[in-house]
This record gives sequence, C-alpha cells and structure tokens, in this order.
Amino acid sequence: MSSLLKIPTPQASERPCLTAHRQGQALVGDHAVAASSASVKNTAIPTIDTLATQQFRQFSLDDTPTRLHVEHLHKGAQLGCGKTSKVRLVRSLSGTREFALKECSDWHALKREHDLQKLIQSPYVLSSYKCERSHLGSGFMTMPLLAGGTLKEKIATGLTFEKTSRYFKHLVLGLSHMHSQHIAHRDLKPQNVMFDSTHDRAIIIDLGLSQLTADHQVRDSRGTPDYIPLEVHMLQGKPYDAMRADVYNLGAVVYEMLFGVVPFTDSNELALAYRLLKRSKAEPDALSFKDKPVLSESQKKLLQRMLHSEPAMRPTLREILEDAWMVGTGES
Repeated sequence: MSSLLKIPTPQASERPCLTAHRQGQALVGDHAVAASSASVKNTAIPTIDTLATQQFRQFSLDDTPTRLHVEHLHKGAQLGCGKTSKVRLVRSLSGTREFALKECSDWHALKREHDLQKLIQSPYVLSSYKCERSHLGSGFMTMPLLAGGTLKEKIATGLTFEKTSRYFKHLVLGLSHMHSQHIAHRDLKPQNVMFDSTHDRAIIIDLGLSQLTADHQVRDSRGTPDYIPLEVHMLQGKPYDAMRADVYNLGAVVYEMLFGVVPFTDSNELALAYRLLKRSKAEPDALSFKDKPVLSESQKKLLQRMLHSEPAMRPTLREILEDAWMVGTGES
C-alpha cells in the first residue's frame, strides 16, 4: 500500500510559495526549483479527471478522495527543477485551486526545509502546507502557487528607485523574521526572491541551504559566488557569522536592483576571491556607484557598510530597518 499525501486547500491567510528561476548555481546543496511567471501561464495543467485513471502511486488532492497519478505529473506540467527536486503544477478537482507540488529525491533535506519554514511563519518568506515521504523514499511538499515572477526578471526589465526601496524593505523584514528564529538563509540572490502578484510583495524562497544556528557561527562554504562575502570565499575551517554574511548577500542584491549588475563579479571564482581579498587590504568599504539612480550620501554609506569586507563593520538588520532610507519607504 502506498502512503497518501493529503494536499490541503490553502486558507485565507497569505502564504508564499516556491516557483522560481534559478539562473545561478549555489556552491553546495542546491534544492531550489525554477519557473518563470510566463511558464506558469503557458504550462498545460493536467486536471484531476485526466490523472485519476492512471494506476501508479496514489495521492489525495484537496479535500476530495480523488486519486492522482504522480508519475503522470512528472511527465507534464513541470514548472522547474534543481539538482534533487522537481516542481509540478496541479489543480484541484473543482478547478478553483492551483498548487505547486515539489518532489525531492532527498527526503531529509526536504523535511528539513519544511521544518525551517514552519519556524519562520513570515509573509516575506517561503511557506509550505504539507511535507510527506513516499513509499519509494522521496519526499513531496505542497505549496501555494505564486505567478509574480522573480526578482531577477524584474531587474532585467528595470526597477524604479521606489520599487527597489519597497522590495529592499521586504527582504530586510523577511531576513529579520528568519534571524529572529536563529536561521540564516545563506543563499540570498535575485533568483531566490519571488513575488506575490496580488500584493506586489517580495518573498524569500529556497531554504535548501539555510541553517539553524543558535550562536550564528557556521564552518562550511555555501552560497552563490557573486553574492557571498570574502569570509565565505576564503573559508579555511574557521567559523564565521552566517547572519552577517546574509547582510552582505542582501547588500549585493540591493546593489543589483539599483544598477542592474552585481558589485563584484568574475567568471572565475578564485579570481573573484582574490579581487575581494585585495579590496579588503586596500579599501575594505570601497564601492563604486553609477550616476543613476542618484543616491544620497547616507544611502551610499549604508550600502558600503552592508558590503564591507570586515563582517563586524556591517550593520545589523535592526540598524538597517532604523535607517532613514527604510523609515522613509513607509512599507511594513
């Protein structure tokens, strides 16, 4: 007998979901999945009626006894995939509810991600409904569906300063909720931010690399090269503060929202690490700014601090929220 995965109907409360572009690879443990807003619109969604006649593994969808053939879902309606996971688009029997169904070959990693999501409970961080293990050892997680696109897509089409400030504050609030539960994201980047199209809310996704750490100290190197700080690049078995590394990640994302490019990059990761090392010895807070958008001196100073080579010089998330830039956005 195969186990049944009951997929609940979403409640009225607003909860984020996971269907995101992954255009950059993390260093380790990539559990993210991908889908653009366009792919959501253009994907042929199999109805429960067409799936119910199949006889492979049985799962219950919504609050109906209807059986759904998971293998058939894997052959169609794929929204995206990562190294160990796939996401499918499914629709409730009534046709009024759409869900994202994520299957991961690494059950323990998926369960860990789901458990971290339950701890956070933030409108600015990815949430999920249910996580269960199949009789074959893989895991399934159900999530509400977002079709607002990724931050990477929005950057490609251009963001106003007002929009950038709004999304900046959303990300600070999301990370603040995570850090308050001693959880570091460790791979924040535009590909890992999606949007609630109804409320135009930035939502942090992909907790596959996230870590629960009471003392904030970690020893392994995780993240995507263009967005991680020097201490992660140059890791030599010494612990570093994962929360302050998140602040650097956030600074790199905000810089890219403003100017369309990351502050520091190189096609060769070792060369990039060397550039960051040279910067740390010469001008650890040096940062170049383009003419547009025009930033105030205090705004430039905040970005310089967030992207400082020395972790202790970076502001805390509380300090960022109390900065005039964030206070002036009026978004909470």
